[in-house]
Amino acid sequence: MCAGGGTCGFPGHLYGGGVMVQRHWWNGSTTTRSRRDVFIRSDGRRWDVLVRIGGAPGRSRVQDCPSGSAAAIVAGAWRGSEHTWREVQPPLPV
Repeated sequence: MCAGGGTCGFPGHLYGGGVMVQRHWWNGSTTTRSRRDVFIRSDGRRWDVLVRIGGAPGRSRVQDCPSGSAAAIVAGAWRGSEHTWREVQPPLPV
């Protein structure tokens, strides 16, 4: 999930609503030009991987996946072998 839950500002790709970010990674870059984010999203039935390039004002791509495990493989491929990627943890519920 993103801060406060939700879709991290992205509308559901194929979803009628209720899409949630399940996992989120960030490449550690603080500059807009080189920032990369990878999200695994689901509505509980469908899965996709959303890749954001260039921070919030940048571009994004969505890859539909048949399952959560397939989404994890696709997300791993987008992250590659660089060790700078960090998983972004959702805030703890109050």
